[in-house]
Amino acid sequence: MRQYLKVGLGLAVAALFLWLSLRQVEWSALGDSLARTSWWWIIPFYLVTLGSHYLRALRWKWLLEPDAERPPSTLTLFAGLMYGYVANIAVPRLGEVVRAVYVTRTEPIGMPALLGTVVVERLIDMVFLILSLLILTVWLIGDEAVLATLVGAEGVSRLKWLTSPAVLGTGALLLVLGLWLLGKTADRLAGSQHRLARLAHQFVQGILSVKRTRRPVAYWAASFGMWLGYTAMAVAPFYAFGADLRPDNVLQAAFVVAIVGSLGIAIPSPSGLGTYHYFVSQTLIGLYAFTPADALTYALLNHTFGLIVILTAAPVLLAVNRLRKKV
Repeated sequence: MRQYLKVGLGLAVAALFLWLSLRQVEWSALGDSLARTSWWWIIPFYLVTLGSHYLRALRWKWLLEPDAERPPSTLTLFAGLMYGYVANIAVPRLGEVVRAVYVTRTEPIGMPALLGTVVVERLIDMVFLILSLLILTVWLIGDEAVLATLVGAEGVSRLKWLTSPAVLGTGALLLVLGLWLLGKTADRLAGSQHRLARLAHQFVQGILSVKRTRRPVAYWAASFGMWLGYTAMAVAPFYAFGADLRPDNVLQAAFVVAIVGSLGIAIPSPSGLGTYHYFVSQTLIGLYAFTPADALTYALLNHTFGLIVILTAAPVLLAVNRLRKKV
């Protein structure tokens, strides 16, 4: 019953934001924008997107290595990750559990440890998102009037507070303190024979894996590479339908879209349906003077390209991984 409620809530959120995205758009203009789309641009988009997801799988592997009986298969982790993305299309956030369940069935890694690393991944992603917001606020959009167009006056105040040295410093201090406390908790749980205590210990060890990874430089390089990939992904749809942007503005707009799109996807709707389209289209209208039709065309192309990658790559990876295990 709870699962049906989640699905219903997600669809309701998607419907609301789709309506908000479409209400100012002229259908004829939208049709014209889509008609001039060159679908060949999905090829570089596909390659960059798959590469970014592969880096995420590698990063996950490096988190899991310290607690694994043997090094986990990169292919299994990659297939599980893509399988999770498919699950997110149906139910928001379900993919995090689905990919962990898939991996624990094929690799000698406990479920608590897997979920612990998933938590770490999301925390690291949040750190990168906050840093990106800081760059966006200070470097790309220094004009408060322009920034207010994107997030509103109240949003400007919140961004200033969020990216202030005091808040960032406090956040870093709390992160260090939290890791220290988790380490102490793990030490206390290590010797317990109680089943729940052992499971809790595995979960905590999964969270602490970020500081125990054997490849710290590669881990952080992969994290940085993922975010570069997300920005590069956002470039292709601009060229796909011939967006009216100066070449020097394309990379900036792609960086803005990568950040704003992440915020849109964070809202619980199936695979960011509706929420992504609304956030991205309103950003392009407000910051780059796109027409509503062109802005929505971009959002539709970017989101659709991403879904095509997931829905075509996931079955192939799952099938190849199944064959590998049989050999």
